[in-house]
Amino acid sequence: LRNPWGKIEAYKGPWCKGASEWKQVAPKIEQVLQPNKIDDGQFFMSFEDYYTFFNSMDTVHVDIDGLANDKLTNDTDLSWNLIQIRGEWISGKNAGGCDNDPKTFWTNPQYTFDIASNKEKCALIVSLLQTDTAQKRIKSNGTPQGIYEALGFYIFSIRPGSMPDSNGIYDKSGLIEVYGTRTFLYQKEITKRCELSPRKYVIIPCCFVKDKSAKYLLRIYIEGIEKVSNQNNNSNNIKLTDPNPNPPVNPNKLSNTSKLDTKPSPHPIPQPSNRDEVYDSWYYNGMNQKDIEKLQIKAKQTTTSICLIM
Repeated sequence: LRNPWGKIEAYKGPWCKGASEWKQVAPKIEQVLQPNKIDDGQFFMSFEDYYTFFNSMDTVHVDIDGLANDKLTNDTDLSWNLIQIRGEWISGKNAGGCDNDPKTFWTNPQYTFDIASNKEKCALIVSLLQTDTAQKRIKSNGTPQGIYEALGFYIFSIRPGSMPDSNGIYDKSGLIEVYGTRTFLYQKEITKRCELSPRKYVIIPCCFVKDKSAKYLLRIYIEGIEKVSNQNNNSNNIKLTDPNPNPPVNPNKLSNTSKLDTKPSPHPIPQPSNRDEVYDSWYYNGMNQKDIEKLQIKAKQTTTSICLIM
C-alpha cells in the first residue's frame, strides 16, 4: 500500500521502517520483504488490520514494469510488446457465446500467439474492449442497461503436433484450456492478468450470450514476447474468416455443464442498477430517515472538489 503523503512525509505508523513489529517476524520473511529498503510512500500492514478496515481492493500498476511476474527483475531485462486486434462478432456466423454451449462456442474468433522466453512464467495482460457502444448509449439515454454485452475470453495451449485447418482454426481436440473467464461482466472493458509458460497459445474472445453482434478491441500485453499473429488471416487489416457455425441451439435448453470442461460454468453478473442507488444504500445504511434528509439538504448546499489521478 502507499500512504497519501507520498515522499513528502514518511509513514511512521505500525510496520514502518525500523518499527518494533518487525521483531516478531522471522528473519527469512524479513529478508524477502526487505522493509528497510522500501521507497518513501510505501508501507506494510498486518493482515488482521487489512481484513478489519477494508472490504474491497483494486490493484493499480503505476508503471508497466509492475505487471511483471518478478518485481526484482532489472528494468533492462524486461521485454514488453503490445498487440492490438480489432474484431467483430456477427450473429449467426462467429458469435458463439461462452463455453456453456460447446456446440457454438468454437465458432468464436481465434487468435494465436507465441511466448518465447527463458523464464518459467511470463506475465500476460489481456484487455477486451467493446468499441460500438455509442449508438447503444444514445438509444438507452446513457444508462448502463442495454449498452454493454457481458464479455470474457479463454486461453488455450496448443497440443504438440496440432495444426490449424485451411481457415487457420484449431480443432478443440488440439487445445487445452489454461485460463477461462468465470464471471462475465456487463461493462465496456474487462482486463485480466495471468502468468503463462513459454509456448504457443490460442485466445478466444466471446460474449456470455451467443448471437450477440458487437465490435471489439483485443489488446494483449506480454512480457518477453517474441511473436503474435492472427492465425485466421495474416493481413494487418484483420478480417476474420470462420468456418460455418453449427445450427443454433435453443437457449432454454442450454446445459450449464460441458463434457470438455469440468470446472464450474461461468456466471454473468446482473446488469448494474443505478449507481446512485447502490452508493446511497451503502452510505445511509443504519441511519433513520430524518438524519438522511438533513444530510441531503446539507449536501445540496456544499460544493465539493475531487481529483481523479489516472
